[in-house]
Amino acid sequence: MSDLHDFFSYTSGRWVYNESLRLSERYVPFDIPKLKSVAAASIDRSESDISSFRKLAEGGFNRTFEIVMRDGVQLVARIPYSITEPKHFAIASEVATLDFVRLQGIPVPRVLAYSADDKNPVGTEYIIMEKAVGNELYWQHCSVLPLFLHAGPPKYFQNYGDAESENLIKPQLPANFDDLDENEKMAANEAFRKRHLHYYYFAATAKFNKDHFDACTDDGVILKQKPFQHAGDPWEGDSVTLRADLIRASQRWQQIANDTSSCCPLSYTTAEIDECLGLEVEQKLADEDMEKSRNCLGVSIDGWVTHERYDVAKELSESFKAEAIALADSEKTVEQIRKHWPFDDHDENE
Repeated sequence: MSDLHDFFSYTSGRWVYNESLRLSERYVPFDIPKLKSVAAASIDRSESDISSFRKLAEGGFNRTFEIVMRDGVQLVARIPYSITEPKHFAIASEVATLDFVRLQGIPVPRVLAYSADDKNPVGTEYIIMEKAVGNELYWQHCSVLPLFLHAGPPKYFQNYGDAESENLIKPQLPANFDDLDENEKMAANEAFRKRHLHYYYFAATAKFNKDHFDACTDDGVILKQKPFQHAGDPWEGDSVTLRADLIRASQRWQQIANDTSSCCPLSYTTAEIDECLGLEVEQKLADEDMEKSRNCLGVSIDGWVTHERYDVAKELSESFKAEAIALADSEKTVEQIRKHWPFDDHDENE
């Protein structure tokens, strides 16, 4: 029974909070013999020709299994989690995309069988495909967009929001670095690290990919990118960032529209601008603090952590919470910390 549970359940990591919810979202029972039979039939074999069946990997949206035939032929079965949306279209789109890419001469795995719904003997949606040889192509992270939306450094290289980085000033540690206390040195080193990555990414881009560099440094590109990048933020509870982007766009509308006579369809009062941009600063500071906390715990944005790191992360979280409570200046603050500690289980619908 434990082996079956492993086939149906997520076993590649833990979550420091709301773990039962995350696991339930990824629990997908199915009929293993029927899946084997479908896989074997897709290459004109029988289930008895299968020599091994094992879980291969678990990602953010799917669980994959390796099916090996007695003659060495290898197949992959991919089963989406129950949270993978949209139903039907997620599988159908992936199959269609793989077929299209294959027709363009790109060596992606051939889809041998699939079901875009769970109304089948296996009891779940699935894709059966060839197991590709060679290096993996993480094509699911690729996107087809206008070039100006592709321009810019990768997320972990960019340091937008920092004046020195945005002006491409060669990074240096403060002249008085040796006189700083330990906390100030840590902050200075972190600022230097971010500026260093940003600066040398652009330096290399200017040398080896001038077209990209020109697009990245065009004054209007970032103004156009930000509203697109943050368009979905209100659905995640962030109503500040997108509005701040639109305010900045409205302030430089003629540059964006490339038309000095064009009028922006949006307008904001001075009070609205000051309030929104002030909230944006506060939110960025809070987000930076949260990111530092996650980095200390070694967890991802949704609380995921490796099995090896789980106990340490939980202990650190409790330690941080105890420290925050000890520093609280009132019982009300203590109550709020206990009620809203971000690394404890909580109601995600609140």
